Parts: sequence; C-alpha cells; structure tokens
Amino acid sequence: MMNNKINKIVFIFFLVISIMLVTKIQVNAASNISLSNKVITTEGSLATNSNYQSFTSQITNEAGVTTNQNISYVKVNLASARVVTSCVLDKNGIVASDVLTIAKNYEQNHPGYEVLAAINGGYFFTYNPYETVNACVVDGNVVKANNHSKYFSLGFKSDKIDFVTSKVNSFSSNYYLTFYDANHLPFKEIQLSGENIAPASNQTTFYNGTMTTTVVNNVSYFEVEALHNFSYDNIFIDGTVKAPLKTINRNVAIATTDEEVKTILEQQPFIRIERKLTGVLKDYDNVIGPGSQPLKNGIIQTPEEMGDQSVAFCKGRDPRSSVGFDNEGNVYLCAIDGRQTNMAGISLTEEAYLMQELGCVNAFNLDGGGSTELVIKENGTFKVFNKACETPYRKVTDAILIVIPKVQVEISEPVITNTSIAFNYQKTNDSNSQINIYVNGQKITTTENVKIDNLDPSTSNFVNVVATYQEDGKEINILIKTFQINDTKEASKTTLVEPTNFQVEFVKISGGFEAILSCDDPTSTLSAVYLVDQNNNRQILLKDGDHYHTTYQASTNMTYTFQVVYRYKINSIKVEEKTYQQTFSYEYKEDASSSDTEKTSSSNCQNCQKSKGTLIFATIGTLTSLAFVFLKKAKQ
Repeated sequence: MMNNKINKIVFIFFLVISIMLVTKIQVNAASNISLSNKVITTEGSLATNSNYQSFTSQITNEAGVTTNQNISYVKVNLASARVVTSCVLDKNGIVASDVLTIAKNYEQNHPGYEVLAAINGGYFFTYNPYETVNACVVDGNVVKANNHSKYFSLGFKSDKIDFVTSKVNSFSSNYYLTFYDANHLPFKEIQLSGENIAPASNQTTFYNGTMTTTVVNNVSYFEVEALHNFSYDNIFIDGTVKAPLKTINRNVAIATTDEEVKTILEQQPFIRIERKLTGVLKDYDNVIGPGSQPLKNGIIQTPEEMGDQSVAFCKGRDPRSSVGFDNEGNVYLCAIDGRQTNMAGISLTEEAYLMQELGCVNAFNLDGGGSTELVIKENGTFKVFNKACETPYRKVTDAILIVIPKVQVEISEPVITNTSIAFNYQKTNDSNSQINIYVNGQKITTTENVKIDNLDPSTSNFVNVVATYQEDGKEINILIKTFQINDTKEASKTTLVEPTNFQVEFVKISGGFEAILSCDDPTSTLSAVYLVDQNNNRQILLKDGDHYHTTYQASTNMTYTFQVVYRYKINSIKVEEKTYQQTFSYEYKEDASSSDTEKTSSSNCQNCQKSKGTLIFATIGTLTSLAFVFLKKAKQ
C-alpha cells in the first residue's frame, strides 16, 4: 500500500513537471529566435522625438534556420505627432494608389500638416473601384464600416496615444447629416429620417442619386453637388448644397420639412451624409483592417492564435509590413523586405520578435508581399525607404501615416457637462500663429483658459480649436481639435403610408378619350398604377408631374367602366398590389355631326392616321413603362 502511494505521488510529480515544461516550451517557443550581424545602412531623424533606420541582419528562427534580412523602420513619439489613416478618393470610391501617392495626396488635402512617414495598410479587393477587405475610416469619414469575418479593425484617435481593436463592428441605424462652415469646420449635426423618401412633418431625408421622382408639396428639396457618392456597405456622400429642386432626376438631394434645416441649406454649406460607427469604435476617427496581431501585450502569439490568412501563411517567409506601439507613447512603422537576393522575408512569429526587439509591446501585421512600402519625407522630399520587391510600386487602398501639425498646441483634458466645456490650451512651437475657438460655427473671444457655458443640452454642440497662420501670403487654418458635446438626438423614421384617394377624370379626344388619374401619395410609395376595363384589359398609366394618364381608342357609343390597380412599396423588400374599391365609369359618345362614312373617308382617312399614331405612341409608352416597372422590380 505504501509503495502504491509513493508511486502515485512520484507519477503526479513528474506529470506536473512535464506539463510545466511543455507549457514553458510553448510560451517561449519564440525565445529561440535571434538577430545577429546587424549592420546599419541608413539612419537619421525626421523631426523632434523621431528617428528612422535601415539595417541588414541575420535572423535565426525557432527551427534554427538562418536567413539574411533587410529591415527598415520609423519610430515617432506621438506627443507632438499624430497617426492617421488615409486613402485617395474620387467620386465613386477608393482610387488605388501607391503609398508615395497617398502620402503626397494627404499633404495636398491637409494644409498645415506635414507627413513624416507612411506605410501600406490592410488587405484589399482589386475590384473596380478597389475595396478594403475590412473597415476603413479616414478623417472621421466612414468609407467602409464592416470587417471580413476572418479579420478585425484597429482604431486609433489622431490626437491621442490610444488604440482599440474590434472584431464585429456596429453602426448607427440612421444616417447622419453634418453641416460644415466656410473653413470646413463642423457646426451642426442631425440624424436623417430616411432614404429616397419624402420626409414627414419636421423631418429631413435624403435622395442618394439613384432614382427619379417628383417633389411633394410642402417639402423643400436641395440638390447636392457631390464630391463623393459611393457605397461599399453603407452610403457615403459629401459635397456642396446647391439650388432648390423641383424634380428629383437622379440628383443627390436633401429633402426637409424642418424650417431650421431649410434655413441652413439655403446658405449652401458643405455637408456629409454617413452612418457612424458605434460600440468600441465610437469616436475613433481613424480605422484600418490589419491581418492579425502577432505581438499582443508583450507576448508573441502562436500562428494558431494569430490566425491571419492561415497558419501556413503565418509560417511562410515573405515581405511584411507592421505597425506597433510601445508603452512610452511611440508608434513604429516597419517594413521587412523579401523575394530578393539576401532578403528572405520573415514569418509572423519572426515579425513579432523583431517588433518586440525594436521596443513594441503591441504590433499588427498589415498587408505584405508586393504591397510592402515604407515612405519617409527626408529634407522635404518623399522617398520610398525600404527596398520594395515590385516596381512600379504596387497600388493599394489605404495607408497608415504619421503626420505633424505645423502649429502644435497642447490641450488639457476637458471638463464637460451637457451644457458646458472647460479646457486650457498652450502653443508649443509657433508664437506667430493665432488660436481661435468656434462654437457651433461662431468664433468667440477667449483666453488660453477656455470656459464655454449655456450650450443646448437637447442637441449636439461643436467646439472647434483652430490654429491660423500665414504661409506664402496665404492664411492657413489648421483644425487642431473638435469637441462634440452631447450625442446627436435620434431622429424618428419617416413612416411610409399607402397611397389613397384615387380620382380619375376622363377627357374626350380625337378618336377616343384620355384617362387622368390623381391620388394622395405623401411618402412617394406608389411604383405603378393601372386601369382595368370591363373586359379585364389592364393598361398602365404614365406619370406626368403629379398625375398619371393614358389614352383609349373608341369607335362606338358605349359606357366604359374601370377599376384602379396600384402597386406600392412601404418597406425595402416587398411590392404590394391592391385594387382600389371605387369603380370609375365614362360614357363615350361620338360627335352627332359625324357619320361612319365621313370618318373613314375624310382626307384619305387622316383621322385613322392620327388614331394609328396615337395608338403607336400609347403602345410605345406602355411598353416602356412596363419595362421600367419590371426592371425596377427586378432590382428590388
């Protein structure tokens, strides 16, 4: 018995030791990786608290295999710099561009900011236009909201050393309409009540430019000259408001019954329409989609934990791009070259080890291979810093940039209530610039100790901190910080209602009569309307302004009876068809002065020719309308 007990104790002891050893081996599986024979080829500084370096080395992996590497990285402290996402956009979406082009484009569109460095971003689809695989938010503009099921989002705030990750993103149910002043500063925001429909009382909706419709009485419509109008998973529109509209003919437009909104629209401001990200990404104005996080809170992940494209992908040696963060407020952009002589590329385990060696605690794998491109601005000139394996440089969808404002302002943590905000600011590098504070579009007089009271608690308020300076005889305004006090009030959805009160008027014409139909359709839900006669013949009516009409040929005195059949849509999926309860009738009588002989013989039957022309016209109109209805139904 005693021997059995001893044997059990010994067995348990060795089992525990074995588990600890195995665990130790797994945890430190990457500890066998080493970096040796480091030779610095290029190094320097981009700005205060920043440096860049390129070096060759040998990396020996966990399997003992040694390869030659070429590694380039940039390290910048975010106390004065900012990390942002960027891409080149045209009206229809993302314009595929190399990183060099993306960096130059950012400076052109952001006067007062200088790009220090940039690296390619996340995975992408080579559709036309190109599309990011995961979410993309640029300057607070939600280009794309959702992630691919395999990946996640990395969000960071341009003015803070702060980042979050999100696997499944959420966004607002309503679209937001934001108004900007002449300096492109936001001053008001509302939630919209619907898309491609007329608004109900005291509401505002928008038309995305995909449909034709007539305006509804008591609604004001304003055309938008769209700078961008695209949809990867949600519509994004921005542009300048133009003159009021009387018809919506595939125009981007804002429709409102709200007098305050109407007054703002009459000033023709710049506007933006988008759905906003909610959840953990709320208020993060920069979002990109990495492939994985090989280094997480100081721990190198296993290929199975990383996931990325596949375990085999994680283990393969290829050119890699990475962004990382340390605990001292520094961001790192790193490019590891490959597919070239003496440039083997690395696995994601090796990438995590390298980023850890550079000083990172967290590091993310970006798109690699031919996309790997690290750009720096040295002595005022952009250049590709690493040795990219593809020339010309590969075009990508987005990039991560490190930028620095030419006027640097330190702003204290604000004290905010629903009616007030208080904070302090201090310029740190330029005594010739002027700091201005704008509250809901109005410039106020203040000192460096800012205290703003009497804000409206029922709506969202915007406080913008702007630095103004002169450059080459021009006034440059830099938006340093926007505070948004209170969430924007949620708008009620416009309730779609079924058309009612159908009326049909009959007018005698040569060779027959015309039927003119009108109805009440306050939310523009009617998609087609027909008249069905006593013989069950169905004829579509063509829309003309606020009415629908069609013509009938008649040769004998008789009474015609009709029922109205109409199709309408009050949700985004199903088109309903109904028969109106009232029956309409018309007694047709030929002119008493005419006879059958006269009608058929006069002027070589000119009336017959007119009737044929009318019939042909009606038939063409009917076929065109039917084609339009069926095409519209097919799209739905």
